[in-house]
Amino acid sequence: HIYTLGNHSFRVLTLAPETDFAPNWLLGGSVLAASLALMLFLVAVFARQQARRIARPLEALVIASERIAQLDFDAKPMARSDIAEIGQLAAAHERMRAVLQDNEQQIARQEETLRGQIEALRAAEEKIRDSEAYNKVLFSDSSIPLVVLEPETSRYIDCNEAAVRIYGLGKRSELLGKSPVDMSAEFQYDGTLSADGVMPKISQALAEGAILFEWRHRRPDGGEWDAEVNLMAFTHAGRQLLQFSLQDITERKRAENALIEAERYQRALLDNFPFFVWLKDKESRFLALNQRMVDASPFDSDTFLIGKNDFELAPRELAERYRADDLEVMESGQAKRLGEYVNAGGARLWAEPDKSPVIIAGQGV
Repeated sequence: HIYTLGNHSFRVLTLAPETDFAPNWLLGGSVLAASLALMLFLVAVFARQQARRIARPLEALVIASERIAQLDFDAKPMARSDIAEIGQLAAAHERMRAVLQDNEQQIARQEETLRGQIEALRAAEEKIRDSEAYNKVLFSDSSIPLVVLEPETSRYIDCNEAAVRIYGLGKRSELLGKSPVDMSAEFQYDGTLSADGVMPKISQALAEGAILFEWRHRRPDGGEWDAEVNLMAFTHAGRQLLQFSLQDITERKRAENALIEAERYQRALLDNFPFFVWLKDKESRFLALNQRMVDASPFDSDTFLIGKNDFELAPRELAERYRADDLEVMESGQAKRLGEYVNAGGARLWAEPDKSPVIIAGQGV
């Protein structure tokens, strides 16, 4: 520094240690570093608080999601957040939880229903197995010949072994696919062609539900046989079908035909006698009489005479005598020739009838 004193100028030089005039950079740097560290610390604390503020609700959502993943849909209280986005996320999560809970409850109810249906199905299957076993006994193993027929095609679609045997075949496959015409005699009892008589029977069974009739069959060897057919309509799996059973009545038909033939012979014999022939019961009712006696009566057929007694056909005086003679023969058990008046063709004639007791099935008539 320069000082002036009069005409003289002075320079004053002051000497001092350098350290007395240099700034304290170390101290300033320390203070600045401490301030910066404090600021960073405060920022870190604030950031941590903000992170916790954001993380806690998110952690709660993660825990709730894990519970949902384990099918735990019970509502749990969650940490509240004043952050709008996190609040929206929590609300969406709650809606999702409610929907999943409702779905889980519906699935549980459906599972219970399905379990009941499965149990019912198992029970039904068991009943079906029992029914199939029962039907096997009734159908397949039955000693009664049984055949199932499809009405539309008139073909046999099922049968049991008894049917195979009665038709004179060796196995079921030989009968299945056949039609009633294939197994029938050419003509039936009334002279109708079997081919013309099958469909009317099928139609009648479908209309009435069940019918019983007699039918003449033919076996592969040409032998004809008679059967009583019980034809019944039924529905299976939505299909209209027919089932029929067969009973071999060949011997019965032969016996019936033989009886009819014998009666025809007896009738021919009685009707060709040149005199009156009749048969009465213990009450003097007519059981049978020949055509000659019918011709002598005022009736055209013995139908009007059968079952009537002498009091209904003759004057009382004659009826009482006829009745007395009948009782005498039946009580004595001996034949007797009588002389009595009879009504013949409206005329009263003298006749000498021979009356004899007749024993039928141990009973006198």
